[in-house]
Amino acid sequence: MTRSKFSFKTFTSFLITMLFLMLILSGTMLYVSPPGRVAHWTGWTLLGGSKEQWGAVHSLMALVFLIGGLFHLLKFNWTVFLDYLKRKKNRRRYSRELIAAVALFGLVMAGTLAEVPPFKYVMDLSETIKNSWEPEEVEAPIAHMEEQTLEQVAQFLKIEPQKAVDVLTRKGFDVAGLSQTLKEVGAANHRSPRQIFQELQRASGYSGPVGGVPRQGVGRMTVGEVADTLGLNMDEVNAILKAKGIEAVRPDERMRDLATRLEVAPPEILEMLRQSAH
Repeated sequence: MTRSKFSFKTFTSFLITMLFLMLILSGTMLYVSPPGRVAHWTGWTLLGGSKEQWGAVHSLMALVFLIGGLFHLLKFNWTVFLDYLKRKKNRRRYSRELIAAVALFGLVMAGTLAEVPPFKYVMDLSETIKNSWEPEEVEAPIAHMEEQTLEQVAQFLKIEPQKAVDVLTRKGFDVAGLSQTLKEVGAANHRSPRQIFQELQRASGYSGPVGGVPRQGVGRMTVGEVADTLGLNMDEVNAILKAKGIEAVRPDERMRDLATRLEVAPPEILEMLRQSAH
């Protein structure tokens, strides 16, 4: 029995179908994934993949999908496609469908960019899901805390740098030295940066507010509520933020949402306003 010749047309059809399904999956993972600062701090994963891994999968699959789609069109369907477009009969028959397709595409694109309902609701749902991964108690003390070295963390917790290494070593963690970041130590020991920090925090005996800023409930407060707490009006708040290069904010915007836009922790914004208020 002779084996049939390898069919590139069948191969690309199968490949494009599998890539399409994977793009749906990876796109969904990114749609529900938490903000980067939360994902990095907590070591977030879903279905075995981190936010960065799902982002890489989505980007590479999209690239291969594009190449495979172009190959399928140009190699196997280009002549048929051009002939289809050139026929006056087809142009007349399907002109309404083409116009409708272009109009719908343009509507979705324009509505998404303009952030108007109902398109805005889809992204609002994504933000709600993303923020649900971030209870206040898991918030990093400072922005990008996972990138801090053990020496910097020791200074933050007011303990001797070598004690930080000793504490983790006694707990069974593999530590190369003080120059390692929390993220690197966590990755080497299959732990999140937050878990490594918590080990050091318990050993330091430090349980008070971080940087003089209350830890609980800051992200859930609105900017207006924070302003009232600090005795500031919104004009003063926006003047302070403008001096830091931050555009005007609404009083009903939550500190968590503002922090997400600025890629910092809510307590950092509160501390910025507090220092300027005094």
